[in-house]
This record gives sequence, structure tokens and C-alpha cells, in this order.
Amino acid sequence: QYLVGSLSGSAAKVIEAIDISEDNYVIAWELLKKRYDDERGIKRRHIQCLMDELPKIRQESASAIQELVDHLQKHLRVLQSMKLPTEAWGDLIIYIIEKHLD
Repeated sequence: QYLVGSLSGSAAKVIEAIDISEDNYVIAWELLKKRYDDERGIKRRHIQCLMDELPKIRQESASAIQELVDHLQKHLRVLQSMKLPTEAWGDLIIYIIEKHLD
């Protein structure tokens, strides 16, 4: 019951046809893992967010710069938690920021 209540959108649709029962929990969980447990795809998506989906800076301001930094840190933290060597990416991140600010 908790699993079903915790899902929304496309994740909820994955298991909507499964009756709620203790026996079907494993089936539902495996279906969700098959759909969403794609470590390579998750890494790719976060790298894409770092490279191609930075927030637009419409006006130079402290809040706009902070929004950019927050965006970068969020995705870097996820990649770091996935054991990517983000601490060695300093020069790359600086390049991305400089290119975006030009």
C-alpha cells in the first residue's frame, strides 16, 4: 500500500494493473527497478544537465549566479554519490561556467 501511495505519474502507471498484495509487492518492485534502475542512464542524464541544461542567466546578479552554482552542485553531488571522480573535474566545471557566462 505504501509503495503505491508513494508513486505518481509514469511510475504509478507501471504498476497500476497489479493488485495490491504482499505477493505482488516483489513483482511491482521488480517492474519499477527494470524501468528506472539504469545507472548508466542516470549518470548520462546528470552529465547532460551539467553540460546542456544550465539555468539561463538573464541578468547578472548574485541570485542568478547562486542559481547556477546550486544547479551544478546538485548534479555533481549525485554523480559523486555514484562514485564518479567529480573532485577531479574542477577545470572542466570552471570551463563550463565560463562558457555559460560569456
